[in-house]
Amino acid sequence: MMKATSFEYRHQLVLHELIVGAAFFTYLIDRDDVVWRFIKGNSFDVRFLERSLFAAATLLFGISAGICTLARAYPRLDRTGQSQGSASIWPLRPTLHLRYLGEFLYALALAFLLPLSGFFVLVIGEAVRLFRLVCRDDQASPGVTSGDDIALARARQATPVAAVSTHELKPEWANAFRLEAIKWGLFFTMIVFTLTLKDRVAEALIGVTILIWILLNFSLLTNLREVSLL
Repeated sequence: MMKATSFEYRHQLVLHELIVGAAFFTYLIDRDDVVWRFIKGNSFDVRFLERSLFAAATLLFGISAGICTLARAYPRLDRTGQSQGSASIWPLRPTLHLRYLGEFLYALALAFLLPLSGFFVLVIGEAVRLFRLVCRDDQASPGVTSGDDIALARARQATPVAAVSTHELKPEWANAFRLEAIKWGLFFTMIVFTLTLKDRVAEALIGVTILIWILLNFSLLTNLREVSLL
């Protein structure tokens, strides 16, 4: 019942963006983000409270970017098919679960920028979506992979698993940072915003971040590959 459908698994980016879009649309009915909602009218130093809460969001952005980059960087090889002489290549579930954790922390950080209703839409929506993916991964056979892991598997099918030592597998940091560029860009944006509290500066940096991500991952977009954007 809670397991993600094949459609959900193949179109993770699309569903993620729909949830994010629905959350940001709540600005049409509520103009105050969740941080300002709870600090306005406070007798304490409002600027200090605002910076403190956005600093917490910034920390979440950084942690989520680090976790997702780490999860993407290390190749996922499973040796279960080795005894039969076949190279079974698929993402190890702990690695996927680590990435799902990073994606949830990212959604939580992004929710700080939304109205209260949008905060709940994003956090609950992403929690349900990611939990369903975890349930599917726990029940999936080793042959089932997500979009951007299929390409990794195909690229390595010519390499026998028995010939590859786990100690010889090197992390693919360049590819990982490229895929997670938007998270690192927003992390930098939030650092600047927390220090300046200027909306225009943050909006400009967000625009630059999205443009850089598109340029870095244009080939993936043209191939309709499933990668995480927002």
